[in-house]
Amino acid sequence: LCINGIVLKDSCDKYLPEAVTAVMNEDFYLCPNCRTLKYNYAYNAKKTRGIQKEITDKELEILENIANGYTTPKIAERCNISINTVEFHRKNLILKLEAENAPHLVAKAIYYQLIDLKNK
Repeated sequence: LCINGIVLKDSCDKYLPEAVTAVMNEDFYLCPNCRTLKYNYAYNAKKTRGIQKEITDKELEILENIANGYTTPKIAERCNISINTVEFHRKNLILKLEAENAPHLVAKAIYYQLIDLKNK
């Protein structure tokens, strides 16, 4: 899994060509509308989206590894935990962020500014 750019669907007409150009030049693109979002998941999620509970430090560590394309066995090795524990955290993250799958989980994590792939 590799995310090289994000454009909000209500911004596609305006920013999609710029995003495609950036990604084709092997750069990361985040549309201006994304950059101006004032979301802080840990503070706002309970009030604004009904997304449950804050994300733990270990879950954030797992989430960053997922976003960087590591497999479950590799995440387990990197975090010094079992494969079952990685799966447990992944399932919790999917529930907490109301995601459908791992790519959706990463997209939501970026949207809620839980992870920043520009520095990876």
